[in-house]
Amino acid sequence: MAINKQVFASLAAFTLALGLAGCSSSPAEEPEKTDKPVASSAPSEKPEETEKAEEPEETAPATEGDTAAPGTTVAVGEEAIVSWEPSDDTPAQPVSITVKSITAGTIDDFAVVGADFQAKLEGFTPYYITVEAKKVDLAGAELAYQSLYSDMSAINADGRKMQTVSIIGDFEPCNTSSLDATFDEGTPQTFCYIVAGPDGDDIGGATFKPYGTDFEDNPVVWEK
Repeated sequence: MAINKQVFASLAAFTLALGLAGCSSSPAEEPEKTDKPVASSAPSEKPEETEKAEEPEETAPATEGDTAAPGTTVAVGEEAIVSWEPSDDTPAQPVSITVKSITAGTIDDFAVVGADFQAKLEGFTPYYITVEAKKVDLAGAELAYQSLYSDMSAINADGRKMQTVSIIGDFEPCNTSSLDATFDEGTPQTFCYIVAGPDGDDIGGATFKPYGTDFEDNPVVWEK
């Protein structure tokens, strides 16, 4: 499925280990599409080294009932069904997630965003993570316009969390979007999100680690 290029108001700021705010995953109405991507914030310096996360064991997908348990590790290209609670007002729902690809980008990709933003990315390598998601329980609560990407992240080869980059507007290498109305009909949705790490800091995999859940410290990992 092609990446949805519509941009939603719930896109996050540039989320850093330095503590810049991330985005809300609460539902939002679709705003009008902007003509030019805008980065609402960017790093002014390289982040301090974060505490190393526990490296997940090499296991087959573990389950709690019909969903992957915290700490499950699968390979890029493999499916994990997770229990996802996008907001306090929406009960947890089983959602199928498959990380389709992880691709390194370059600072040149951000020329459309502006030279100032490119300068702030100096010393970082961006990575574009493409995800396919599908609603498992079509009788469950509505998930349209929720932001699944906000609960996705990445780790480097040493198991440390990488930084998340969000661009507001049409960004051809990696368009980040919320789920659209057809998601509740069972239509698979494909979206992309951006992470970054210092040059030479290899990416280890993509993660599902919603804040305030058991997955925060023990994410599901799609190993690269």
